[in-house]
Amino acid sequence: MSTSPLLNREFRELRAARDDIEGNGHEQASETFSRLVSILDREPIRSHLNEFLPPHDFEHWWVSVKSKTTSTSGRPQPGWPLDLAPRVALQIAFCRAAAKDRTYVYDYVFHRIGTSRPLNTGFSLMLKQVVDPMIRDIEILAEYYVPPIGLEQTLQQLLTKSWDTDLDRLIAEAVTKFRDPAPTVRREALEKIWDAFERLKTILDPADKKRSVTRLITGASGSIPFRGVLDTEAIALTDIGNTYQIRHHELSKHPLDEATQIDYLFQRCAATVHLFLLAYVRTRMTTP
Repeated sequence: MSTSPLLNREFRELRAARDDIEGNGHEQASETFSRLVSILDREPIRSHLNEFLPPHDFEHWWVSVKSKTTSTSGRPQPGWPLDLAPRVALQIAFCRAAAKDRTYVYDYVFHRIGTSRPLNTGFSLMLKQVVDPMIRDIEILAEYYVPPIGLEQTLQQLLTKSWDTDLDRLIAEAVTKFRDPAPTVRREALEKIWDAFERLKTILDPADKKRSVTRLITGASGSIPFRGVLDTEAIALTDIGNTYQIRHHELSKHPLDEATQIDYLFQRCAATVHLFLLAYVRTRMTTP
């Protein structure tokens, strides 16, 4: 099981949809496969799959499947890719095809399982060969996500307690959500870390944000050249927050379409928050 409650709920729905496909029989395959596909196409599974699944040529693969016959024992000849991600991509493509036209189901049974068994039996075997391993492997893909190397230490350091409970809460929520394999939850983490960044900018002088930021940069830089780096980064992050749909979602803001974009911006903002947080803590500890 993944560590994401959202994904675990969707996985349970996938298994329930699979049982409904078998329970309703091959006659209603298109309708019941459509329910399965609708779950795969909604968040958070859609973004989760987009992170891992490669492009595929289903129709080319399908022609090769139909050109092969079953062995004399009735067992299907190898046809699925051995690697997990390409295999899942083709299994999902098969489900999409079956949702549009149930003849894909009958062709699979005929070419991959054989006609020596009753159709209902062949239909059940098709589910065991295609849908069951697909759901299992989608769950395995959720376990592949880990925060980038080196970031975990930063995440842990972000949990340094300050004297501001709202800031501590925002950072703790951001860290928890960013460790989630569901990209939609990591999108929420990005919003939380940006909220923490904006709160930090006023924490040393709530009445004057510019002066507050200057004090943070001075405390975090240690040298005049690096002070310029942090000043530039603080301005850049502020511009990014005002330009993209992170904290604000007006139509004029640019959306973030890829999980990799979300992860990149989270790491960038988290690194600055970490430096500013340490500067704030040091300032509080040294100020009488």
